[in-house]
Amino acid sequence: MRLARDLAVAEASAGRFEKAEALLEEAETRFGALAEATAELAKDYGALARVALKKENREVAQRAARHGLQLDPQAPVPYAVLGQIAYLRNDAPEAVRLWEIGLSRNPKDHELTGLLARAERERKVEGAFTGVSTAHFNITFDGGADDALARLAGSMLEDAWRDVGKMFDRFPTEPVGVILYPKESFRSLDGPAWSAGLFDGKVRVPSKDGSNYPQKFKATLYHEYAHALAHQLSGGRPIPAWLNEGLAQVAADQVDRAAR
Repeated sequence: MRLARDLAVAEASAGRFEKAEALLEEAETRFGALAEATAELAKDYGALARVALKKENREVAQRAARHGLQLDPQAPVPYAVLGQIAYLRNDAPEAVRLWEIGLSRNPKDHELTGLLARAERERKVEGAFTGVSTAHFNITFDGGADDALARLAGSMLEDAWRDVGKMFDRFPTEPVGVILYPKESFRSLDGPAWSAGLFDGKVRVPSKDGSNYPQKFKATLYHEYAHALAHQLSGGRPIPAWLNEGLAQVAADQVDRAAR
């Protein structure tokens, strides 16, 4: 079974997800009746789920992780992956719930411990935040901020989905997580001091001056959304900084050109 796992991971890493799933299905057909094989098969599916998530294929990641838990409800990796999928769509309570279940069943698991610690750090900053959703984005914003600004951001982000999507020829169907911060709390994040925004799996943008400078705010949203699409297209692989920032700046420049 370890061979099937290694082959499936290799196929998934190359983007051949159907082949990867077929390999694990074949292994399950051959060994699934053996009680001692169940935990190993769950590890196989967890490994596939992890690679699929890294390669920006949430559908395969979710399917593999869920099947892994069907085989072995104690397996830690599927809980980690399913929680990360929820986290990326800005459903922090569901992410924490899954990670806590996984950790309760695997008290010494370092990955689940780290994920929950990160969630707790973010909760201290984002605990009072509320959310709104659009067709393609789940937006979290400070509950004390201007609700109209959140709606404005939603409209701008849908424009970005269309305009930046045309630039990359990519239109994600999975919702993208976006967090709008008051300036002070945005500065508490781990990003460069000069940054007007941040993408780390979610789009993070300070919102304090969004209403006063809507064009600049929209350009920042386009810029960070371009980073999100570039990350998806690379399959999670590192992108040269000059290329990543260059593409994001071209996306942001669309806002200035449209305003002329």
